[in-house]
Amino acid sequence: MSRFNERGEIIQDPAPPLPDQRRSSPTPTSSALSCAAIAAPAVCLLLVVISIVGYFVASVQGNQGAQATLAAQSILETRVARTPPRQTPTPVPSVRPGQSDATSTGGSALWTPTPDTSSPSDFPDDPTTPEGPSEADNSRHGLIAFYSDSKGSNDLYVMNADGSSVQQLTNDPSDERIPAWSPDGRQLAYQSNRDGDFELYVLDLSSRASTQLTYNTCNDYAPQWAPSGRELVYYSDCDGNREIYVLSISPAQTRQLTFTTDFYNWFPTWSPDGAAIAFASNRNGSYEIFRMDVNGADLQALAPGCVPAYSPDGTWLALTSRCDGKGDILLVPAAGGVSSLLTSSPAGETNPAWSADGLLIIFQSDAGGQNDIYTMDIHGTLVSQLTSSSANDSSPVWQPTLR
Repeated sequence: MSRFNERGEIIQDPAPPLPDQRRSSPTPTSSALSCAAIAAPAVCLLLVVISIVGYFVASVQGNQGAQATLAAQSILETRVARTPPRQTPTPVPSVRPGQSDATSTGGSALWTPTPDTSSPSDFPDDPTTPEGPSEADNSRHGLIAFYSDSKGSNDLYVMNADGSSVQQLTNDPSDERIPAWSPDGRQLAYQSNRDGDFELYVLDLSSRASTQLTYNTCNDYAPQWAPSGRELVYYSDCDGNREIYVLSISPAQTRQLTFTTDFYNWFPTWSPDGAAIAFASNRNGSYEIFRMDVNGADLQALAPGCVPAYSPDGTWLALTSRCDGKGDILLVPAAGGVSSLLTSSPAGETNPAWSADGLLIIFQSDAGGQNDIYTMDIHGTLVSQLTSSSANDSSPVWQPTLR
């Protein structure tokens, strides 16, 4: 029932306490008794004064004070709720091929190589000295060799695994391509047309001297070392088709492994145990990866694709899906089976190669309009761009552990 005062106004009954305010407020007397039990006299007197003031303020303000306290608490809780929890930073992949820059994925800025204005005579004799690519970096993922047209013609270069300390190895108006590391990491085999057609050469990394290995009037391409370091497998058009050959370095002797008509057999690579050679061929109508033994026998089709590269333990093959430079990078068991797609973009991604520890894959991509060098892990993630310029940087290969 409503109650009225002497002016006829309705007297409002006090609101019930809020759920967290139902306990009675302490009186000054109870506060003084509690204080005397636990505090020194001076401290106790101060607390009693505060308690008395608070008691009378609460009596005057009544329910308004309780509501104000609850409102303040609500604002504080709202602010806390809007504050994101502290998180442990995690690595963010750098730019993927096809993206404009690293900021599109939250990664770090792309490395841009410093223009190389020196001549080969200015370079240190040994790239593992402090002036060249570092020995410490080599112990992790080795140096990276590649070829580039940054000075007009294609020449061979090396750099650290993070893209730093780029060093030019050859300086010739001819065309040097497709470097391949020797098993001891101290020489590079490559192809060059400096005598009019493509022949095979070996460059010593410490002296920078090159030795010619083949002498003919046809073209020899894409040499790859046997694990023994005493032979090279390559492909050649010497019989009118592109066939697979093996060259024994000393004494120099060649043997032909494939014999086809009007088909391409190319981009051979040796298995790490030295027992097999994988290569690409269109002998069945489309390009597939084949495996054969080192004498050309026991031929097996493994998977569709091109440009195979064995993992260091020999259990996997990295390859590209097409032979025209416009494919994606795939991973397939070395014995054959289902392929896993590692890259997928409109760009051309090809020429995969492995780091010495088998944890990373390096490749080239034309996502930026020209060939640049990228790395990724074996799941196709953590992609990083190592080179970025107007030049074409191609066929990157990782140095094996120095012996």
